[in-house]
Amino acid sequence: MARTRHISFGCTAFAVALVGVPIGAHAEITELPAYAYDSVAQVSMVTTAQTECDGAKVNERRLRRTMSKFLEQLSVDGVDPVAAMQFMDTEVGKAELTSREVELRTRHGVAPEGIEGLCAAIKAELAVNKDLARIVKIP
Repeated sequence: MARTRHISFGCTAFAVALVGVPIGAHAEITELPAYAYDSVAQVSMVTTAQTECDGAKVNERRLRRTMSKFLEQLSVDGVDPVAAMQFMDTEVGKAELTSREVELRTRHGVAPEGIEGLCAAIKAELAVNKDLARIVKIP
C-alpha cells in the first residue's frame, strides 16, 4: 500500500533564513501575494525531495539564498516575514499550498496521492523549472 504523503511545509526551514531579515510593524495578515505561496511550495518541494525521494541532493547554500531572498522580498513589500510564515499554517495558507501540490501532480500526470507520485512530479518539474533544478537534483 502506498503511503499518503504530501509536500511538507515547516517553518523550521525558513527560521534559519529569518536571521537578519528586517522586521517592522505590519498589519495583521489576511492574505499573501501569490509569489509567497509559490516560493514556499518550491522550498517545500526541495525539503520533501531531500527527505522522501531516493538519491535527491540539495544545494543547501542555494536553498538558503533562495529563502533569504524570498523573505527579504516580503519585507520590502511590507509583509512581516515571521507573520507570513505563521500565516502559512492557517487554513487559508494550507489550502493554497495544497492547491499547488495538486496542480504539480496534475501537470505532470502522476497519482494524486502517495510519495512515489510526488517524487515523480518533483523530478519532472526539475526539467522545466530551472530555478528549482539549481537547488535540488534527483537521479
